[in-house]
Amino acid sequence: ALRDTLSSLTARKRELKTDEERLKLSPIDQRARLKEQIRAHNEEIAAAEIEIAELQKLVRKGESKLQEVRVDLNDQRGEGGLDDADKYDKLLSQEKELNAFIDGFDGSRAAALNDVAARKDAIVRLLEKISRNLLVKGNVPDKARFDAMRGELEYKKTQVGHATATSARLEEEKALRQAELEKIGTLEEKIATELAELEKKAAALNAEMKGFDDVDGLRADAEKTKARLERERVSYGQREAATRELVDAKVKAHDAKREQLRSNAAYKELEKLEVKMRVLEQGNHGMREYVDAREAESDVGTLMHSVDEVYDELNALLQKKAAYA
Repeated sequence: ALRDTLSSLTARKRELKTDEERLKLSPIDQRARLKEQIRAHNEEIAAAEIEIAELQKLVRKGESKLQEVRVDLNDQRGEGGLDDADKYDKLLSQEKELNAFIDGFDGSRAAALNDVAARKDAIVRLLEKISRNLLVKGNVPDKARFDAMRGELEYKKTQVGHATATSARLEEEKALRQAELEKIGTLEEKIATELAELEKKAAALNAEMKGFDDVDGLRADAEKTKARLERERVSYGQREAATRELVDAKVKAHDAKREQLRSNAAYKELEKLEVKMRVLEQGNHGMREYVDAREAESDVGTLMHSVDEVYDELNALLQKKAAYA
């Protein structure tokens, strides 16, 4: 399939190249070439017709010869000449050849006729194509008209460029104006919101101003408020005194507990253990650094176990101290 496509494309390429070369010719040269092609096709058609006529003559001659051979065979059979086997085989072979020629004659004749018809169709198509090309070439403008059209085209291109630039500039201005309108819309909403708030504040201030007109009522409210605040001051003072007494009692009890703990042997022992624990913590930190450095060289599992026991013991003592406190 690809090979057939390649062949058809190659043939189409040759045909297009031939058409291109033909279009480059003047109408007179094209007409001369067309006449030459028509003459060549006519010669080929005449040759094909002559060949067909000769083939028809050969067919008729073969049929006549075949008839003669059949007559001879019948005569020989009647005269008892059947013993001549070689002659019979030769005649039979000639008959087969003639039959084969006759059987293939129709196909050859049809192929030749098809070729003639195809050539005639090609001539008609070629004439139509040349006629169209001549019409097109007749409508082609001359150099002056072509230069004028090219100038007009350049002018139109310039105008289109200006129009495109103007359109782009207008689009940018439109976008800017749209953004400004959106900002104005936002400002209007903000102004409307602020106006509503100001109206509410103005209404509240007006209500308050109306209240200020009643001086006696304001004085009475102020006296009531003063009395209420005085009562609250006295109440809060009493609460403060009671709270202070309670705090003093708690402080005294706490100090007594602290003195009692300081005089307690267990507390003193805890303080000593706390100091000892801090010392052991420092030693434990140094020991851990030493153990980490020497862990790959020696087995310090037992020592680490002892240190952990001491650390757990100190931790338990600290927890007891915290519980006593």
